[in-house]
Amino acid sequence: MKPGSWPRRLRTAGSAILAMAALTCAFFYAASERIVRRTFPAPTHQLVVPTDAASIAEGARLARIRGCNEGCHGQQGITGRVLWEEPWIGRMVAPNLTEVVRRYSNAELERAIRHGVRRDGRGLFEMPSDMFAHLDDHDLGAIIAFLRSEPRSDGPLASTSFGLLWRGGVIARAPGAAAITAGIDQDIPHPAREDHRDALANGRYLAMSTCTECHAQDLTGEPGYSPALAIVAAYSPEDFTRLMRTGTALGGREVGEPMLTITRKRTPHFTDAELDDLYRFLRGLSHTD
Repeated sequence: MKPGSWPRRLRTAGSAILAMAALTCAFFYAASERIVRRTFPAPTHQLVVPTDAASIAEGARLARIRGCNEGCHGQQGITGRVLWEEPWIGRMVAPNLTEVVRRYSNAELERAIRHGVRRDGRGLFEMPSDMFAHLDDHDLGAIIAFLRSEPRSDGPLASTSFGLLWRGGVIARAPGAAAITAGIDQDIPHPAREDHRDALANGRYLAMSTCTECHAQDLTGEPGYSPALAIVAAYSPEDFTRLMRTGTALGGREVGEPMLTITRKRTPHFTDAELDDLYRFLRGLSHTD
C-alpha cells in the first residue's frame, strides 16, 4: 500500500457516509414535510358568537372544563404554553390564543376547534378537536366569546418544531405523530342544544365533549394510559363527586397524572347538576354491550 493511501481512503469513505446521511435527512424532511403540510377540506359553518357578559363568563367556565383556559394554552390564562420539548423529537407549543382570535374569523375558529383545520387548511397537532367536535353551537359560541374578550397579551416566543424522530413517526404513521385532523369525521353533524336537555343525554354530551381526549371516543380508555369509564359503576354518587372535585379515588387514593391535574384544574368547574348527569351516564356504561 502506498504511503498516505489509507488516510485518503478513510476520508473518501467518511465523505460517502456523510453524503448518505445528508441524503437520508433530506428524504426524511421532504417526505415528512409533505405530510405535515397536507391540507384538509372542512365544511364552513357560520357560528353565532354572543357578546353579553353572562355568555362570556359561561364561556370562561366551559373553556376551563375543556382544558384551554388555564390549561393547555396557558397555566394562568390563554397566552400560550410550551407543552413539551425533547431532543431529537421536537417541540410542541400551544399558541397564544389572545393573538389567534384576532387573526381568525369566527368560522375559521370553529373549523380549527371542531375540525382541527388551520386557517391555511393544514391539520393541527395535539389539538383534541376529535373531542371538541362534540360541542354544540351554544357552548362553542360561548367559548369563542370568552376567547375574544381577553386582551392581547404576550406569549411564548418559541414555535412548534419537528425533530428527526417525530418526522420519522409522521412518515411511519405512528400513533400520536400525525395531525389529529386525519382521524376526524369532517361530515359528522354537530349536536343541537335540544338533543341533550334530559339528564342522561346531557351526561353523554358532557362525556363526549370532555372525557374523550384521554379515554377514547368510545370511552373504553387507552391501554396503559387511561381506564375504561365503565369503572364509574364502582363509585357511589358521593364518591364520584369527591373524585371530580378533589382527585381522590376509591379507598382515599390520590389519582395519578394526568387525571390529578384535570381534577384540580378542570372538573371542579362542573356544576353539581352536570356532575349528576355525567355520573348517571357513565354508570350506565357497565350495562351496555
